[in-house]
Parts: sequence; C-alpha cells; structure tokens
Amino acid sequence: MACKRIVFYIEPEWAYGVIHYDLVKLLYQHDIIASLLPWNRAYTVQEITDLVDVTDVIVTVPHGLEGLIRHFNVPASQCIVMCHSIHDLELYIGLGDTITDQIADYAVVSEFLKQESIKLGITRIPKVTVLGIMTEAFYAEPSKQLSVLGYAGAWDDRTALIKRTTLIKKVCEIVKLELRIASTYHNSFVTMAGFYKTVDCVLVASAYEGAGLPCLEAAASGRLVISTPVGHWDRISPNGAIEVPISENEYVDRTVEAIVFYRNNPIEYRNRCAQALEHAKKYDWKYHINDWVDLFKGI
Repeated sequence: MACKRIVFYIEPEWAYGVIHYDLVKLLYQHDIIASLLPWNRAYTVQEITDLVDVTDVIVTVPHGLEGLIRHFNVPASQCIVMCHSIHDLELYIGLGDTITDQIADYAVVSEFLKQESIKLGITRIPKVTVLGIMTEAFYAEPSKQLSVLGYAGAWDDRTALIKRTTLIKKVCEIVKLELRIASTYHNSFVTMAGFYKTVDCVLVASAYEGAGLPCLEAAASGRLVISTPVGHWDRISPNGAIEVPISENEYVDRTVEAIVFYRNNPIEYRNRCAQALEHAKKYDWKYHINDWVDLFKGI
C-alpha cells in the first residue's frame, strides 16, 4: 500500500515547532510521509499547486486554511483543520459552514478543546489527537532542592490575560526566589530541554490552555510543576504536578504555600520531582501517535 503524504502548513517555532517536527519524524515509522511547510515564508501559487498535486492532505489551523483557500486556491476538501486553542475554535466558526462542511476532517489536540468546541455550538464533533513529547529528549536527573523558579510559556502583553504572568511575578516577590523566564533568552524550542535543567520548579498560572506543553516537558525533566488545572490536566494530575486554583487570590496563596513547603522540606521535594519524572513517561509520543496515524490513514 502506498504511503500517505501529509503536509503541515503551520508556524514552525515554539510549541507548534516541537509538535510538528516530532510528528514529521514519528509518522514516517507508520508509512506516512509528512513534511512541514512553514507559513512564515512566501510561496508562489504555482509551487503550492504543484505541492497539492502530490499531497493527500494538508493539515493546518483555521487561519492557515483561510490563507490556503484565498491565496493559493487549495480545495478545502484536501485539508484537515487542527485546533490548538480556544482562539482557533473561534476562528474555525468564522470560516463559515460553506468551508467547514467541505474540509476533509476536523480535530483538536485535547479533550478540553473537544468539550469547548461543543459548548461553542460547533456541530461537527472533532477528533481528539492528543499531544505527546519525546520524553528522552527532556530527561534530566530530578532536581535536588528548590532554589530557582521557572516560567516556560509566552510572556508578553498579547497573552498576559490568559497566561496571567502578573500572578507569577507576585508569587516570586513573596517567596523571594529567582525567576527565570525562558522566552527572555531562549529563542527556539530546540534549546528548551537545557532551560528546564536550570530551574527547580515550573509555574503555570493560565486561566485556560488548549493543551499546554510546559507541564509535560518540565515533569519529564524531573522538575516540580505547580499549575492551574488547565489544558492537559486530566493527564497530568495528580502525580505529574501540584494543582492550585484558578482564582487569582487562591492561586497566589496556594502556590506560595507549596513553594515554601517544598523549599523547607528537601526530601519531600526530591521525592516529588522523582514522582513527576516517573509519571512523565506516560506523556511519550509512543502512547499517543496512533491517534494521529488513525486520523491521517482515515482520509
């Protein structure tokens, strides 16, 4: 049987980058030839037409689909729309039924997003293709003591209301520990395994996440994770991270309480990091790649 040919038309950096470069490598083991077409480059109509002619399906987010149709006349029927966030779901609705009724398939990267899709009134039930990580790529010896806090998500005005980075700052001011923010000096997902080794605890304060990789990656690096119950939380809790409330005041109070406890109890801290590292083995792509394989082979 001939191999399926898949193209991911997507942002090639940070979370999108690590996800799709992993998939390009892994899918080949399942007779699926996948390539990544970065959307931060200019393409001619003719080269995209040539590409489509030798491709079974193009996988993209709603914004990407809109561009493929408008600028390159790619048939919607040859595309899978993948949603990674609530914003993606809103953009999916904005495409209109004329387009979404034609697409080859519709999928989301977490059970959370599936439920949000239903709540938003999207009648087409999405397939869930859960994200994984290459756990061996992040492996490190569990941290020995809690001295440095880390933040691995976006840190900018555009995402501040979702990521709630002001709460992270407040926690750090109270506990008086150093905070290292990956995005201030790491410019690629390729270097992030090194970042996790420089911190002892990764904080997540998000009001919501479509999926969320920092919790998975930090746990696989043997680091303590303190997070709100967002995104992949149904897979992470209780062994992979410490849950703290979404409510702002409670978030600060409970996060400070957890940090102080583990800072003052190094044996408990080391045990908790080792527990997270062991639990993180369940995040490996080998347990989740079949969701993606089934999606593409069903086209």
